[in-house]
Amino acid sequence: MRSTDKDAIQLTYRRTLTMRRPTFRLSSNIRYLDAAKLSKGSHSIELGRFEGAPCDCSVTATVNEGMITGIVYPKCKGATPIPEELEKEVRAARKKLAAGRPKWKDVPVAEFIANKAAARAVITIIVDGDCFMLCVSVGGHESCVICCTDWCIGPSEPTLAAF
Repeated sequence: MRSTDKDAIQLTYRRTLTMRRPTFRLSSNIRYLDAAKLSKGSHSIELGRFEGAPCDCSVTATVNEGMITGIVYPKCKGATPIPEELEKEVRAARKKLAAGRPKWKDVPVAEFIANKAAARAVITIIVDGDCFMLCVSVGGHESCVICCTDWCIGPSEPTLAAF
């Protein structure tokens, strides 16, 4: 495993793979959320999606009593498990890629809705969190999958699949 820059790490599993932080697009519907209604009880709100993900999986936030208390990465239909042999390499690379990044802190939902800096902080946590892109170059074409915890979603073509 070697670092290509602060935002990418190369690892080898059958081929040379590059691990990067994914690109996340915040939902435009955030501005329509009612912070007053979200200040009571438990809720789930859509935050957005990873760009380049081949499925329509929304990343959501858990809201309890007006505070965003966690991020939920849904497992998309067609997700495949990370092979055991690769899992150890992926875990080590992810740890190295996330070194020095901020840890999760609960965020007031009202602040998240009204303050772009607070929204950026949540996006940073999402991008530096449990999900990453794993890419392989084949014939000058790069193909990537989005992986979260122990599963990935990506291309189904055997020649482009990372594993």
